Amino acid sequence: MHTGSTLVNFTAQDTVVVIAAVSTMLVAVLTGVAGLITAWKNSTKLDTNIDKTAKVETVLEKVHDTTNSNYAEQKKLNEVQSALITGLKDELEKLRLSAALNEQTRTNLATVTAQTIVPPVPPVPVPVVESRLSKP
Repeated sequence: MHTGSTLVNFTAQDTVVVIAAVSTMLVAVLTGVAGLITAWKNSTKLDTNIDKTAKVETVLEKVHDTTNSNYAEQKKLNEVQSALITGLKDELEKLRLSAALNEQTRTNLATVTAQTIVPPVPPVPVPVVESRLSKP
């Protein structure tokens, strides 16, 4: 019957092999833990980057909407400006025609005035009548 513990005789070489095996396993476990920590950190960074990307996308959408709105407003303003310029050109042309007409009217008026001016009539001599009162 076997009672108690069994003693195993380890040689120095066996001890080195066991220490090497345990060391290798410990390095593997620590490497695995380090890998898990790195993966967790990367996952956290990825989540942060996803959040930041979503925020950037929201900002870009707002910029895009604002740009489209600004483009539409600018297009309207350009149309109004174009209409104003056309209207001003029309008014300027009317003013030019009116000025030309006024000048022609002045010329015509001066011509008519020159033709209708009657030279002054010389004074007509009035006969002097002697009054009877002046004689004695």
